[in-house]
Amino acid sequence: MVHQKTTWYSFLSPMELGGLAAGASELQRYRLRRFATSLGAAFQIQDDVLNLSSDEARYGKETAGDLWEGKHTLILSHVLRSCTDDERRVAIAILAKRRPPSLGLALLPTHLDALAASGDVSPAARRSLAELIDRELLQASYRTQADIDYLSELIRRYRSCDDARRVARTRAARARKSLQSLSSFIPPSVHRDFLEGLVEFVTDRDR
Repeated sequence: MVHQKTTWYSFLSPMELGGLAAGASELQRYRLRRFATSLGAAFQIQDDVLNLSSDEARYGKETAGDLWEGKHTLILSHVLRSCTDDERRVAIAILAKRRPPSLGLALLPTHLDALAASGDVSPAARRSLAELIDRELLQASYRTQADIDYLSELIRRYRSCDDARRVARTRAARARKSLQSLSSFIPPSVHRDFLEGLVEFVTDRDR
């Protein structure tokens, strides 16, 4: 997913087209592809980290959307390798479920708690509605908010986002090294400055 999606359409293809337009040799284009591959991977891994750790308003996308969708990110791979056998069985069972057709259905229990706390819904009505929602979600085998909370807690406990950040920084360092190997083809210029700044940006960005 990291290599064949984001890396190809946002980094590899533009670099390859730019190299062809500039008359780059096969060796130079190979080095451009190495640069783009490492940079694209660093960008996507950082994006996966932000999906679980960034403020939704600043991030601009649905927080924890990757968990709701069950995407097999580097973060999820790390936590499944790191957790106990019992935790892994629960996590895999959660990932085998489907995303609710409406995320609002899965979030209703949280809204019910707020309504009950404010006195707008009686405790008895809250329990009745919660049981109805739980039955609907369980019968259809949809992920629930409790499922997402469980996965999020595992990720926090095993520091899986920290591991992903480390990998992203490693890939960015590879990209920087690949760019240095292109110094004769891309001499000091505003364009090279932009590429060097891009290497820093992909892992330092917070949205």
